[in-house]
Amino acid sequence: MQALTNPPRISIIIAVKNGAKHLQYAFDSIRNQQYPNLEIIVMDGLSTDNTLDIINANQDIITITKSQQDQSHGDACNQARELVTGDMVTYCNADDWYENNILWDIASAYQQDPSLDVITCGGRIARENAAGQLDDILVFKKPETLALTLSNICEGVSAICCRFFTRRLWDKLGYYEKVTGKDKCHYTTDKELLIRYYLANPKALVISKIGYTYLSHAGSTTFAADKNATPRIYQEHLYWAKHYAEQYRDNGEIYRYMRAWYLKMLVKQVIYSIKNKNFGKVFSKDMLQQIKAFPFGFMQYLLTVWYWLPMSMYGNHKNINR
Repeated sequence: MQALTNPPRISIIIAVKNGAKHLQYAFDSIRNQQYPNLEIIVMDGLSTDNTLDIINANQDIITITKSQQDQSHGDACNQARELVTGDMVTYCNADDWYENNILWDIASAYQQDPSLDVITCGGRIARENAAGQLDDILVFKKPETLALTLSNICEGVSAICCRFFTRRLWDKLGYYEKVTGKDKCHYTTDKELLIRYYLANPKALVISKIGYTYLSHAGSTTFAADKNATPRIYQEHLYWAKHYAEQYRDNGEIYRYMRAWYLKMLVKQVIYSIKNKNFGKVFSKDMLQQIKAFPFGFMQYLLTVWYWLPMSMYGNHKNINR
């Protein structure tokens, strides 16, 4: 633990709905930090299990609790915006936790260079095994893996909960985009948020230390290998890629990247549909419209699928859902 003079106030937003099974992990990890200048804002989406009992039992570390209707995790975080007073802001999922002393490391880095906009720590995705021990599924702590680049954000580990945002930038950009109707995005608004941060050209620092653990379990939104969630995630990636390609059509670098990401997501979606024998999706009207979204996209799509299809049929494309 480090000695800091006037440690910066860190605001942590926790959005939860029916998260009683794992929520105490998050609270315990925050309490164990023994960090003296915290603002914990808990947004409960009208839970029907004993989530509120757990929240009430941890009022010694909670600054504000709101229990109200929300449309999604992102919407709950947006509702917390007007409540935040900290120098730095971050998010903690209700089934995750912080590793020892990471808040002190973040605060120290901020005090050493107050001009920083984003400070990122390393993280891991872990799963509990039959013996009750944690097995690491994925560890990410190298600066090149966590740097705010389009390839890391869109195709790597976005790691939104490993990132601490300074207020001056967060006040401008720290909201989850609302998308309604048939294009409603539920799983991937964190990627869109980080794309906006990237486009703002922030001054960023990566601390190469595991400071946050994502818990993978059967109820995980994105880590549970849900066959219904996976195609939806691909659809949302397609939406964001097209959105930013159209918005930055005059910016060659961003346009080319988003166009390429769009086509990659098309290929992944087709491969996933084939592996799950959903052949109607491959030749659906929506798929053909997506293929034709960009000039020459159809030919690139055909050539790429032709290349990847044999591997998908034999089950060798192991990282398709990463």
